[in-house]
Amino acid sequence: MFLLEGMIYINVEVFSRACRGALTGVTPNRGNKLVAASLAGWTSLWMLLIGGLCGIILGKLNDLLKRKVNVFLCSLLGSLLCLVVEFVTGMVLNYWLNLGLWDYSDLALNLYGQVCLLYGLFWVVICPVAFWVNDMLRLYLYQQGVFYPLWQTFLGLVIV
Repeated sequence: MFLLEGMIYINVEVFSRACRGALTGVTPNRGNKLVAASLAGWTSLWMLLIGGLCGIILGKLNDLLKRKVNVFLCSLLGSLLCLVVEFVTGMVLNYWLNLGLWDYSDLALNLYGQVCLLYGLFWVVICPVAFWVNDMLRLYLYQQGVFYPLWQTFLGLVIV
């Protein structure tokens, strides 16, 4: 589950970079010149570990709170937990080890450039998808649970 959820996360990250127009690649053989629309997205293998950890945490949160707390509150709590993971790993990898994997210092309401409010809000929307993916992986891998459509999870997000 850790590796599958981590692999899904790194694909979501590359896709989100595409949506933000950040899929312009740097090609070393052209003198580190930016090549427009090269579709050379990037991520780091560290993000596989971070995404896997967030996936496991969100899966456990989903198991603990399913049917006890509505999806909106679960998503808020999940967003907070993912921001904590992102902050702690960011301080270790970016600040102390100077790897420069991400930097939100140019965005409003950031904390040491490692987390920001905008991405916290994105996590609130991503969490229901992560809950659903976790449930579907358990269903198909371990035959635990039942199938339900993704829209039902989002319906729980908007009905507070």
